[in-house]
Amino acid sequence: SGPPIKVLSREKPLPGLLWPEPPAPARITYGGHFSTPEDLGIRKNLFTRFTDFIFGRDAVHMVQPTAVITSPDGLVYVADPALNGIHRFDLLEHEYQFISTADDIALVTPVAFTRGNASDIYFTDSSLGKVFVIDSNKNTVHALSLTVKLAQPTGLAFNPATGDLFVVDTGEHNIVVFNKEKY
Repeated sequence: SGPPIKVLSREKPLPGLLWPEPPAPARITYGGHFSTPEDLGIRKNLFTRFTDFIFGRDAVHMVQPTAVITSPDGLVYVADPALNGIHRFDLLEHEYQFISTADDIALVTPVAFTRGNASDIYFTDSSLGKVFVIDSNKNTVHALSLTVKLAQPTGLAFNPATGDLFVVDTGEHNIVVFNKEKY
């Protein structure tokens, strides 16, 4: 699958931003932060900059990031319920996309992610009571047809060994388990 992709890195960690402290070897270090595509080296092309200028569009930035997940193929997804969507950063192709709909349904409050098998990324929208799947290979997003109505899905986990999808339904105070034949 290739070498790991470094989003942000430093030759030497900043003082006090590593764990454990020296003289022990650092196992966790601060690598930086980002809130815009430009922070990741993703630049708008000339045409997009021109149309943004003409139509007065503001720069893209995160407002209320609540979850982040990466894919093996260099994609970073960030849920942003304040903007009613998901930021998609492609670190290999240096592209940015904002996902605001799935199956012609406007997203309201995407809040959590988990990675499924292959290239699938699952996420919940707590206001819509739905679970969606992003197929990053096909660049498609669609809602799962679930056998149970969810009140407020706020978290999820995927078991790759069984294909089970665990969904936290905060509105019903329980965990709902779907197996791969059921979604």
